[in-house]
Amino acid sequence: MHLKTSLVVILFLAINNNGVAQQSKPFAQNNKWLDLGFGFNYTNSTLTRFDNDIPVTGEDLSGFGILLNPKYQLFVKDNYCVGFHIGFEFDSFKNNGINYKISRYDYSVGVQNEYFFNVFKNVFFISGEVILGLHYINSDITLDNSELNGFDDPYFKGGFNINISYQLNQEFNFYIKFNDWITYLTTNENFYDFDKGLNLNNALENLINFPQFGFRYRIF
Repeated sequence: MHLKTSLVVILFLAINNNGVAQQSKPFAQNNKWLDLGFGFNYTNSTLTRFDNDIPVTGEDLSGFGILLNPKYQLFVKDNYCVGFHIGFEFDSFKNNGINYKISRYDYSVGVQNEYFFNVFKNVFFISGEVILGLHYINSDITLDNSELNGFDDPYFKGGFNINISYQLNQEFNFYIKFNDWITYLTTNENFYDFDKGLNLNNALENLINFPQFGFRYRIF
């Protein structure tokens, strides 16, 4: 019942959006947008594929992660943009039962393109996004207060995402990201725990494990 009510409220807000978004093309040619993506997680998942192959399992497992992904986007055609981005990701997991902790830091820079499909009167959009990036990952691992060998590597990552967007007004847009439907990575040692090579992934599971969303602001 709550879900149905929420959908009705969202639809009502979209229809009564003062006609601003409906009467304009927010993603018209030559428009420029700044995009700030966020992500976070609280997890009790089991981690695998670490260099030292020590399992992080048990009931006393906790974790936290954040992601920041600013982008610049230039629309070279109506509804189609290209741009560049930088990124920072961090997560930390620990198991107090075996005094194990790992912290991972990931830095990235890259390019992206995105195409927007107008679903409802310039208010709701679905977009497909291809991202290519160079990453650098660093990890710190401790066991019983002793430092262990982590990994410290550069790698390449390509991915395909689907975003669902809501146009708040002429200048602001909010979106939810279903990330990494398809990925290509050059190493197993990556922040996302995907396998090396080309992979087809469960984007809904990715959204549940590490939710990502963001805001766009039109500057020109």
